[in-house]
Amino acid sequence: MDQTAKTCPYCEKMARPVLVPTRIKRGDRVVSVQLETWECASGCRSEDGSRPFAFSDQAQAKRNDPVIREAWRGAFGEEIPDAMRPGRKPQEPRNRTVQVKLTERELHELDQRRGGASRSEYIRSHALPFERRTG
Repeated sequence: MDQTAKTCPYCEKMARPVLVPTRIKRGDRVVSVQLETWECASGCRSEDGSRPFAFSDQAQAKRNDPVIREAWRGAFGEEIPDAMRPGRKPQEPRNRTVQVKLTERELHELDQRRGGASRSEYIRSHALPFERRTG
């Protein structure tokens, strides 16, 4: 573990490095690993009220990555899949903007029709060919 001194962002007192049991999940597969993190030595509370406050930094994330990859390879004999939110499909990035000017009445009507969808999602779903919307 890295012994470079870190301070707690709340109390600014010294933090200590600790190993925390963590579960890494991809789809229906899970692997348990011990990951390095920092813990407030003076007992600051976490946002959820638990003690002590724990935090990590970019350097720890880089050191934890090979640990995660090795544990996954040992458990499943393959490289770990990329993390992805449930239900999301990889898609080409949207990087083009089309400005649409609407009257106040049109905007109000759009907001009534779109339900829980964002304005962009609703307009996109009605502007694209049907086969794009279903897949």
